[in-house]
Amino acid sequence: MCTYTTLQHNKHGYVARCRNCSQMKVAFANILLSFTDEQYYKFVNHVNELCLLHSDDPFMDRKSVLIPTAAKGVTMVYSPNELLTLQQLLKAATSRLKYEELLVFNKN
Repeated sequence: MCTYTTLQHNKHGYVARCRNCSQMKVAFANILLSFTDEQYYKFVNHVNELCLLHSDDPFMDRKSVLIPTAAKGVTMVYSPNELLTLQQLLKAATSRLKYEELLVFNKN
């Protein structure tokens, strides 16, 4: 059974990790995504790339950024500003995740 630790949260969502199986959960807006560690880091990198790509978008509040999902026919859509908020959430969670991994590594 999964027992989650919240790595980071804000008013738009959270990032959590299961203490038992290491499954990652990313909740943002009205979407909840589940990832392995590898999938999580790929998602973080993809969000970072999209933020760079849309950093000069003249319409920062227009929902114009599409993020496909593994589910057939399901695509997430965000504005560049929403994407920046997601990036900040993921960045803080990833920093905490790496910090905790260092602590475990140093204990061994």
